[in-house]
Amino acid sequence: MKGTSFYSVKGGAGCTTVAAAFALLETRQHPRVTLKAKDYSDACAVLGLPMFPAGNSTQKVSHRLTLEPWGAPPDDIPTVYDYGLVGGNEEMPGARVFCVLRPCYLHLRRFQLSSIPATGIVLVDEPGRTLSRQDVEEVCGVPVVAQLCIDAAVARAIDSGLLATRVPQSLARSLSALGSAS
Repeated sequence: MKGTSFYSVKGGAGCTTVAAAFALLETRQHPRVTLKAKDYSDACAVLGLPMFPAGNSTQKVSHRLTLEPWGAPPDDIPTVYDYGLVGGNEEMPGARVFCVLRPCYLHLRRFQLSSIPATGIVLVDEPGRTLSRQDVEEVCGVPVVAQLCIDAAVARAIDSGLLATRVPQSLARSLSALGSAS
């Protein structure tokens, strides 16, 4: 299946933000991209869209990016899947599957208890954490493919509803390590 999935084993890791930003960056490489979100209302909020459109339907984020609810039928364009928080051993769509984690004992413990295979880890790093990138890779047995530092510019872009119009440079630089979904 064509596309890239993002999931997290613990809430609040930043999965929806990472998936939305990655989808926005994919529009630089592809004429059309779809973002399918399991938590559609959170994806709307992150992208500055109306929270509950009529019928929970497809929304145009930009002339290149469309946001669709999770159950929408597949199409043949690059797709980013925001699975969000997993509750068990679900199967992830997409050819590449990234787990969004923080360098936190609870996140690593939950990852070990999960049996969902990940292509790589997107590490959302925050100041003051003891666990390093190398610790995360060693415990999880999966490479950290992108490391994002907590940045107030990302929070400001989301809070002002402007993430869809300008992905903060720190986030864009970090996610460029993932490459394109095609």
